[in-house]
Amino acid sequence: MKDRIAELPAADARETAEIVRNWTNDKAFQVGVHVVRGNLSPDEAKTALSNLAEASISTVLAAVVADRVDRVGSLHGGGIGAIFLGDLASREVFPGVAVDMLFVHDGWSSGESERLCRRFRETLTDLAEDSLLFSPLPPGAKSLRAVPLSGLDEHCGTPASGEIPVLARARCVFECGDSEIVRRFGEARREVLAGCGANESLIARLRAPREEPAETGVSTYDRMRGGLDDVERAARFLQLGRAGTGHDDPAPTAASVFGAAGDEPLVQAAAMWRDLKGITRLVGEEGFDAAAAGPKVRSLVANACGHEDFDALQTAVTETASRAAARIDALPSRA
Repeated sequence: MKDRIAELPAADARETAEIVRNWTNDKAFQVGVHVVRGNLSPDEAKTALSNLAEASISTVLAAVVADRVDRVGSLHGGGIGAIFLGDLASREVFPGVAVDMLFVHDGWSSGESERLCRRFRETLTDLAEDSLLFSPLPPGAKSLRAVPLSGLDEHCGTPASGEIPVLARARCVFECGDSEIVRRFGEARREVLAGCGANESLIARLRAPREEPAETGVSTYDRMRGGLDDVERAARFLQLGRAGTGHDDPAPTAASVFGAAGDEPLVQAAAMWRDLKGITRLVGEEGFDAAAAGPKVRSLVANACGHEDFDALQTAVTETASRAAARIDALPSRA
């Protein structure tokens, strides 16, 4: 897919972003049509959209670097790694996914690195504008941070609140300059996550149930007891609580974490919530209320999740959430 995008003619990075956005919109629309027609499952669509996201973003970043090389010559003395975070990193992409990334740099002056990262931000903002795949970048693009490798722990270490550490799912998708930047980032990431795993307060907060959960329902799959948020936090509790081990996969899904732990009910819950997220974000924006939708849309959502009708889906959601909540409550105080 990257090779096909690279063949699209463009004069510079800004034009590349526009052409790639249009190409990506066409492909994302096709994926959506196949899901609606039942030719693709939400899980298969997730894989296709993840490939599309990585190919489009890496192509745009390469165009920015090519523009710089044309102006000032080859990159020397340093390197930058573009790191996917969250759902982008774990290849769980859905329509409207946030462009959540980290630019890690080393070996250059802060001014030189910041200039290149600023161009990355500007061009990705163009890519995400009017996109069927990405949500628009907010002003200032705080989700696109430039961090020196030496300051990774300071910027991305243990969060002050109960949030999941950003490096729990962090995968490098593009590098330029120093070819060692990715290896060194991987080593630094493992050290940061080991520190997070040793932080008893953080581990306890990750295991704690969500405060004021929503009522159980198809449209509250993320905020209800035993829902997506609870399942993700429980997965990171297991991932980080193993005394710094198990960090070879840079962006493990919740399902893979639970699979390694042999917890099939939580594997099933993680898969179901991801399917629901994928299909509901395909047919509506964030906060879409599937229960209030028309009968055809409710039927589409239910069928995409493998159920005969919406009532059967609602029953499955209730039972899955109940089992997931019980399994999370049964987790040991230390993984």
